[in-house]
This record gives sequence, structure tokens and C-alpha cells, in this order.
Amino acid sequence: MKRIILALSIVIIGCATKTYQIGLHFIVDNFEYEVIGIKELRLVCCNDTSSVVNIPTKITHNGLTYKITAIGFEAFANKSNITTVAIPKSVKSINTWAFHNCVNLTNFTIPKAVKHIESTAFHNTAFYNNKDNWTDNVLYKDGCLLSADTLLSGEYSIHKTTRLIASEAFSCCKKLISVTIPRSITTIRTGTFAGCESLKSITIPISVKNIEDNVFVGCSSLTSVELPNEIDWIAPYIFKDCSSLESITIPDNVNCIEVCAFENCKNLKQVVIGSNVDTIVAFAFLNCTNLKTITCLAKEPPTLEIEVFPYPNDITLLVPKGSLYNYINSDWNKYFDGRIKEME
Repeated sequence: MKRIILALSIVIIGCATKTYQIGLHFIVDNFEYEVIGIKELRLVCCNDTSSVVNIPTKITHNGLTYKITAIGFEAFANKSNITTVAIPKSVKSINTWAFHNCVNLTNFTIPKAVKHIESTAFHNTAFYNNKDNWTDNVLYKDGCLLSADTLLSGEYSIHKTTRLIASEAFSCCKKLISVTIPRSITTIRTGTFAGCESLKSITIPISVKNIEDNVFVGCSSLTSVELPNEIDWIAPYIFKDCSSLESITIPDNVNCIEVCAFENCKNLKQVVIGSNVDTIVAFAFLNCTNLKTITCLAKEPPTLEIEVFPYPNDITLLVPKGSLYNYINSDWNKYFDGRIKEME
């Protein structure tokens, strides 16, 4: 009998666990949800017609309790009835066009748990459209920099109390020349400065531990960037089309240089690759036609995917003492045959 009870218990636990199905949609009250993790939901649609909307922190469905941790793509878009929305403290991310065209939305608070906001999340809301809420062409809310007007020009210092910068917040600010980021920022999100074609300098504090993809794509006036030591990867397309970029040092904590990271950086002449890089992904330095010197501090040659460097080329590769043989007998040699030298 004990064996039968034990078997039944295992089945019941197994069934309960399986009900947390990633991607499962269901409706409770006026909200549609999607399961995005164990006990985690994304709110994907609101059918509430009232002016004041309260998003629950937790809900129970089929005997299981979930937290709402994300507000999804267009979840509240075009809801002109909404004037006030209560975002629960459990929410961590607010996605593209989440409240887009909520033309009467004026009252909301962004919880401290929120780590990621898309720049268009509150676009064309009453809050967004009220110019009194903007300071020097930049929109802030609850310590979050939501968006910068494309008219922003010259030098700009982000407020020291800012804890979060929305994705693509400064994108296409074509007259922006210089930006200073405060130490309160730990992540620079996707496309934050994309298309800032006049941006010449940017100060990134040591507090920044993650710089996502496409952050500087198209920043054609950027000549150099000092990357903080804490970042551990060079994201895809991060410096793509930075045609004035002349030199870059990859910090020692970085272990991967991602796809097309420096594509079309035609003025790039010198690259220093940190000692912990173990992988350089395809096309990382595609069309970097003026590269003259690459210094790789890794004693063991990092793995190279296809067409990482321009080929053919006349680039000199400098490697650590005692590692020349390793590089000559690796995929690196096909790019630098006869031009691999040990550092003094």
C-alpha cells in the first residue's frame, strides 16, 4: 500500500509541475496572460473599459499562483479610456508599445523592480505628450529615462538619480555630440544611442556591467570608447557602422565578441583583445579595411567563426610571449600568415 501511495504522490507532483507551461495563454477577469516562467506571467492584453486600471500583483489559475512580472507588447495600446494605471511592484519589464496611444493616461508609477523599459512603451500617452513633463528635451519618470526628443543637441549629462535608461532612448538624436552616463546606471539597453551620427564622445561609468546589442550602431562620428572593465561580452552589432572609430580596447572580463560587433568600422586601426576572450563570432570585424594592428592578450587562441577579420589583409597580430606556436597552428594563421609576432 505504501508503494502505491508513493507512486500516486509522484504523479500528482509531476502533473502539478507540468501545468507551468511556457507560452500558455489564459484569461482571468479582464486580463489575458502568458506563462513566461515558473510562477511568472506576462500581461498580454487588457479588456478593462474603466478609466482606472489596477493590474494585480498575483493571480491564481487552476490552483497555481503566479506573479505578473512583465507587461507585454501593446498590452494596453489604444485604450483611450485609461487615465490611471496601477503597475504592481512585481513587474520587471515593460515592453514595446505597452501603453502606446493611451491618450488620456496621466497617472502611473514605475516600480523599482522594473529593470527594462522600451522607449515606445508610453509613447503618445497624455503623460508623454505633456511638455511640462520633459526637461531639456528628455522625459523622466520615477528615476527612469524614458525618451529623448530627436531635437536634443550638444552635450548632455543624464540625471545622477537615474536608475534606468529605456531601450533606444536617444536613438536618432542626430545633433547630440556628447553624453555622460551616471554611476547609478548598470545596463545600457538595446539601441540606446543608435543613429546618433554626431555623437563624438560618451562617458560610461565603471558601474555599467552590461551593454546590449546595437547600442552605438550608426554613431559615425564616434572616434573612441572606453569600455568599463565589468562587461563580459561585446554584444552583436554594438559598433556597427561606427565609421570614425579608430581604436578599441576589449576589457579582460570579456569572453565573447559577438556577430558583426565592429562591422564597417572602416577607420578602425588598432584593437586590443582582452586575455579572457575565448570566442569571436562571425563577421565581428567585417569590412574593417584600415585595421593595422591587433593585439590579442589571450595565451590560448580564441575560437574564430567564419570571416571574423578582413581577408586578405596586411594586419599585424601581436600575441603573448610563448604563444606564437599556438596561434600559428590555429585558424588565426589563415588571416595573419607570416604576420603573427610575440609581444616584447
